[in-house]
Amino acid sequence: VKETIRKQVQHSSEGFAKTPPDPILPTFISSGLFDLVDLNPLEVARQMALIDSELFRRISPKECLNQKWSKKNKEQEAPNILANIQRFNQVGSWVCSLVI
Repeated sequence: VKETIRKQVQHSSEGFAKTPPDPILPTFISSGLFDLVDLNPLEVARQMALIDSELFRRISPKECLNQKWSKKNKEQEAPNILANIQRFNQVGSWVCSLVI
């Protein structure tokens, strides 16, 4: 698991001036079973930021023109904006389910 995370961090850090910090992993990760509250909140925030950053960086300027994400052929014209919208909605639903 550590190697997979390191590869993902290395890939997502391309183009940045500083190398990212080492991931903060739980000590019992070998069991494979853990809950969100078992993870370090800083590491959860870092991983969420990496995912969001990668999705945002994929948006091309032409996807933003004329509200292409709301047109009939939006899947072809603005796939990355739609992916960002879906991610936003997923995180929002996830937060609501944790609060309730």
